[in-house]
Amino acid sequence: MEQQGFVKDYELLMERKDGEILTLLSTATPYRDKEGKIAEYRGILRDVTQQKKLEQQLLQSQKMEAVGQLAGGVAHDFNNILQAIIGYGSLLQMKMSKDDPLRHNVAQILASSKRAASLIHGLLAFSRRQIINLKPVKLNKIVRKSRETSLTAY
Repeated sequence: MEQQGFVKDYELLMERKDGEILTLLSTATPYRDKEGKIAEYRGILRDVTQQKKLEQQLLQSQKMEAVGQLAGGVAHDFNNILQAIIGYGSLLQMKMSKDDPLRHNVAQILASSKRAASLIHGLLAFSRRQIINLKPVKLNKIVRKSRETSLTAY
């Protein structure tokens, strides 16, 4: 105010009696007395609290959109790698004899790859590149299979 002789859209934080913090924009000019001294300030205060909140929400929304795009890009690239693993694992499994001692290891690789593919599906859904395909599951079966997998891994 002293340098320019006025203030335009100067942002202030003020507290109301109830404790709520308001964001205000001040536009003011000094009013001088006959001797040239500042006697008072004249201006307006504009409450932009709600506008600031909406700007913060928009910024947060844009950040989430960026995270979604990043997740989608990573998921897409990882899905390509995973499909190669599943493809080569399936080819290997088809070439193996039924009594091959390593057949169980290949089955574990394929099962883990399919679980990873399910995770990728969720990431793609989060990034809005793929529609979520919800379906009912038998939870007991999933828990049993998970326990069997973890017990045979050691």
